[in-house]
Amino acid sequence: MSTLGNAVALAVIVAVCAVNALGTVQLPAWRQGLFLLLLVAAYLHGRRLPSVHGPWILAAGPVAGLGAMAALEFSEGMTVLLCTLVFAALPWTVGRFRGQQAALVDAQRQRVEALERERASVEEEARLRERARIASDMHDSLGHDLALIALREVLALVGEGLTNQEIAGRLHVSEGTVKAHVSAILVELEVGNRVRAAILAHEAGLTHG
Repeated sequence: MSTLGNAVALAVIVAVCAVNALGTVQLPAWRQGLFLLLLVAAYLHGRRLPSVHGPWILAAGPVAGLGAMAALEFSEGMTVLLCTLVFAALPWTVGRFRGQQAALVDAQRQRVEALERERASVEEEARLRERARIASDMHDSLGHDLALIALREVLALVGEGLTNQEIAGRLHVSEGTVKAHVSAILVELEVGNRVRAAILAHEAGLTHG
């Protein structure tokens, strides 16, 4: 419902309440029930359909009561004033307070949920980064171990006096790969040629001869 519609609905509640408050000396049961309905309607309006003009509209009830005092009787005007206060203004104010309170609680709940989602997202991101780091470390470690095994195999075959081509055929790799391994072995062992590397392989017991 629009803001104008909210204001009109509240104005109808106040007007009906003021009219129903007239002539209450012999108040029939249905008019008594109408007061209860107006009370509930005013409360629900304040809680669910707040209007920025609500206080001004509600003030029309007491003003109508004062007008009735001047135009009719003091007691009649006082009845209108009290009825609009008790059955319209008061329940509307209580409803508005409860509505604002509920909105505040809902906003706090949504904020807590948003913070929880953000925290869970951060924790999940941290877990993913940790998993990626562990996987990377394992990959690097495995790659390093495999590289050492490959160099050890090539060094053993160099110690047996095999050429690069023969080593490539034995290990089922390209000759370029064998050359790269041999170069890495020479650097790692700090020797200038494969003869010195072969001697070290014999001394280390890597060869079968």
